[in-house]
Amino acid sequence: MERDDEPMPSVDVFSAKNLSLIELCELGQVLGLGSFDEMMAGFKDAFVDEDAGCGALIIPEKLVRKIKSLSVYEIGSAAEAWSKFEQFQHMLPPQTLSNPPKKRGLFARIFKLKTEVPIVQEPADNGVKPRLVEYLIKLQTFLKTRNETAYLFMTP
Repeated sequence: MERDDEPMPSVDVFSAKNLSLIELCELGQVLGLGSFDEMMAGFKDAFVDEDAGCGALIIPEKLVRKIKSLSVYEIGSAAEAWSKFEQFQHMLPPQTLSNPPKKRGLFARIFKLKTEVPIVQEPADNGVKPRLVEYLIKLQTFLKTRNETAYLFMTP
């Protein structure tokens, strides 16, 4: 990778530990936007830094628009349905990111962490739904304040 003296841009990042492409595709299913496979196909590569083992996918605009438009009732219903997926059934006790992991490579230069949400790390019958409600409300608020393309960042 060639280096230049231009400063790298900085963007706001909404971070939720333990939520990945799989969970976002499941959320799209819950919101009636398509099957898991259809949602998966909607995420497009933005860039990859193979040296750092990181990358970013463009989050489908239909998912972003739907999250922005959810009513409080719809958020509660979506969180209830979403919490029943397998990924939320065997989580560890809650943790927070008071010391976020160090970013490497391209990500260290481009992104600074703006929002951290301790998220969904206990069994579904012990409070996942309230955490997903909190997550969806905070994500919705974050997305409503921005009109840029939304990205899913993948780190090791």
